[in-house]
Amino acid sequence: MFAELFLPNTQLLSFDEIKIDANSILVKISSSRNYAICPYCQTSATRIHSRYPRTLSDLPCGERAVKICWVSKRYFCDNNDCVHLTFCEQLSEVAARYARKTMRLTNKQLQIGFDLSAEAGKRLAQLLNMGISGDQIIRLVHSIPNPDTPTPRVLGIDDWAIRKGQKYGTILVDLEKQRVIDLLPDRKPETLAAWLIAHPDIEIISRDRGKEYIEGITLGGKQDFLEIADRFHLLKNMVEMLQRFFERSSNELKSAATKIASDVDVSLIPESENGAITEAELHDNAKEPSNEQTYQQARFDEVKRLEIEGLSQRAIATKVGLARQTVRKYLLSDTLPRKHQNIACQSRATPFMNIIREHWDPSNPNVKKLFDEIQARGFKGSYASLNRALHNQLGVGNLKLSRPAAPKPIQYSPRQAAWAIFQPDENLKDTQKVLCQTLCELSPAVMKAHQLAHTFRKMIEMRQNGQLDSWLSEADSSQIVEFERFADSLRKDYKAVKAALTYAWSNGQVEGQVNRLKMIKRQMYGRAGFSLLRRKVIGMPLVS
Repeated sequence: MFAELFLPNTQLLSFDEIKIDANSILVKISSSRNYAICPYCQTSATRIHSRYPRTLSDLPCGERAVKICWVSKRYFCDNNDCVHLTFCEQLSEVAARYARKTMRLTNKQLQIGFDLSAEAGKRLAQLLNMGISGDQIIRLVHSIPNPDTPTPRVLGIDDWAIRKGQKYGTILVDLEKQRVIDLLPDRKPETLAAWLIAHPDIEIISRDRGKEYIEGITLGGKQDFLEIADRFHLLKNMVEMLQRFFERSSNELKSAATKIASDVDVSLIPESENGAITEAELHDNAKEPSNEQTYQQARFDEVKRLEIEGLSQRAIATKVGLARQTVRKYLLSDTLPRKHQNIACQSRATPFMNIIREHWDPSNPNVKKLFDEIQARGFKGSYASLNRALHNQLGVGNLKLSRPAAPKPIQYSPRQAAWAIFQPDENLKDTQKVLCQTLCELSPAVMKAHQLAHTFRKMIEMRQNGQLDSWLSEADSSQIVEFERFADSLRKDYKAVKAALTYAWSNGQVEGQVNRLKMIKRQMYGRAGFSLLRRKVIGMPLVS
């Protein structure tokens, strides 16, 4: 039972003793073989020279770290032609030569290194009592050679950002096995061509329509590859072309915005959104007595009650929590003194309140007009004093908050217009549908672009390869410069575009692998050198 639990290999090792304490487990073992193979001359040896202990860290058991003390044997080499007289027995299935940990512990730490960054892997290993440093994890990952991957039959190519906007690399994916087979440090045609020449058995290549990869495939094509243009990038090229079309057609966008704005029914907008203040809002905005007055009244009554009980001013102040001056003021007053009572101060708007009430229209509040009217009648106060009078005596709320900001003029960007024209009607929002219909009504060119874009989209989604030639002819005769140029670019890459409408292969799997690469790169923080990143993205070989 113990042997099966703690021994890395029960066929090669025999269990001798076990010691368990609070934090660790020490297992003493020895080799069950009575012979060994000389690593220098491959001769079998049976004569034992000596023994020495070798301590290995092993997988933890529960909360305890496990140490294995292996009594290793040293043998005489009986081959007279061997330059070594003695050698140590090696059990590669248990531990590597000179290693201080078992192979199974090394494999687990290696898996942690491939799945996590160095520091995160270190923290997880410590939590599992498999302590290792971040630098050791990186060295472990580098120590494993790249797995032998056969040349793929179907290859997917795309770029990825080493440093976004400045430096890009190339990712190569086996689309049949759905795994990354290599990373290239740039996207130069020469680099891709050299890799393709070294892997001549490739039959199909799926790519975007970037000129670097087209040139690289041409340079490295000892045989004629079947190139497939990615359908997603074809649709993306269409949207970009429509955006350039609307950048040139800014007048149509302005006319559409003006027409849509004029068709908006203002009567459907609620009065509260149209700037009108109702009588109910005036009452709601009026000043209501605050809770502070009720709280002060309660404390005033408490002070009066404690005075009747015979407490001194000092005792009342201590019990109620008021200053002695406040208690004295309460004791001298019969009612609660009101705060900030400026009885002698009178607003300059007070003599004009009858005129203000007469000319104030709550349904159409216009303080500036009212200010001009009372100024003509001799008002010498400020604009702010009139606002205070409206607020304090008529209960008018904050006019800035009650009146909504003036609506901004409707504007549409070329990108918004391109998206509204390109998307099918069932995927558009109501505002996008209105924009699309208005643009098509105002401009025959937009109507033609709408028809061509939808035909192209349907042709790509349904993979209707028989309609490509007719679409290209229709685009040439559309008299729209952008569509003519787009059709010309498709003709230059005709075979790849035709193959995209014929075969099911695409770069979808490659895009997913690029997302995985981004996650690994960001997970590695500042240690994401290209060699380490390449090693982790390609992945580790299967460990038995």
